[in-house]
Amino acid sequence: MKKSILLGVSVILLVLGMAVVGCDDSSTEDSTGFIDEPLPVPIGDNALSGKIFYKRYDKITFSVTTGGAVNGTYEKSTVADGRYGPADKFNDYLVIETGIYTWNEEAKTVTLKPEKVAGQFAGYDILEVEVIEIQSAYTSLLMNAAETRAFYQTLYEEDREEMGNAAFNEELNFLMNDIFGNTTNRYSFSTGNTALFLDKVLPANKGTNELSGQTYYGTSWDYNYETGETSRVKDMNKTYVFTASGFTNTLFGSITTGSYAYDSTAKNVWFKEETVDGKNKAAIFAEPAPFVHRYIDDNAYCAAQANEAFHLRVISYEYKTSDKTIN
Repeated sequence: MKKSILLGVSVILLVLGMAVVGCDDSSTEDSTGFIDEPLPVPIGDNALSGKIFYKRYDKITFSVTTGGAVNGTYEKSTVADGRYGPADKFNDYLVIETGIYTWNEEAKTVTLKPEKVAGQFAGYDILEVEVIEIQSAYTSLLMNAAETRAFYQTLYEEDREEMGNAAFNEELNFLMNDIFGNTTNRYSFSTGNTALFLDKVLPANKGTNELSGQTYYGTSWDYNYETGETSRVKDMNKTYVFTASGFTNTLFGSITTGSYAYDSTAKNVWFKEETVDGKNKAAIFAEPAPFVHRYIDDNAYCAAQANEAFHLRVISYEYKTSDKTIN
């Protein structure tokens, strides 16, 4: 259980990954290392009542709430393991997380609080040809925070000696908060209110904007055949052109635009994609569904394609002013 492995588990486990929200003064840390943050109170009407959010192989189902409710419940689920032919439907789903949620009609945001999650033993393997084969390796048992910590502690116990107790427990604490921390996203709907879209919420800017008006480059791995070592090198095929608040990323001919946030002390940047090759979510959703697909109906298919085209998880990237690179 090196740090990269633990972080990989958390990213895979939260395949629907939401934007992690910072803790406030009322947060408390329990014996599992999880910082328990209370949900915000609901504001206004719940527009998500009874709605389903679709991504490629996953969905979030929001419960129906009535007037005066202080929260609702939700389920995250992923398509069950198996082989799916071109005409087979994604009818079987494995529930991988349950919890409660609240809403803010004024800000158009929804906040989720996980209560139980499924563990995962290995990577997420999806083989796509004419027949799709899904092997997710999720446990069928949903576990609370204490059970989840014990699950991953046992799974990676052999690495405790290599890492040391302090580092081992620190990584477990990080993972626990990544899995069970509250998450907040903005919501919107397609024309006709037939599809639910969720978008990441960027953190607040910190420090001085060192990116505005600049062009940065992505990196790629380079292998040195003489030494057998790998290193990151500037890749001129990956460009980021920044304005005061927006960016344009060109990656091998594909163009993504959106907004960003920065922390000039930590040298971190976060991206929020808003168009891909000139299309936003509404435009992608409006594209007609094929005659044969695996979703329950055409609306679900189109919503899954639109949401899949944009990252939902908030990820920080390191930037270097010295060589104008972003890792």
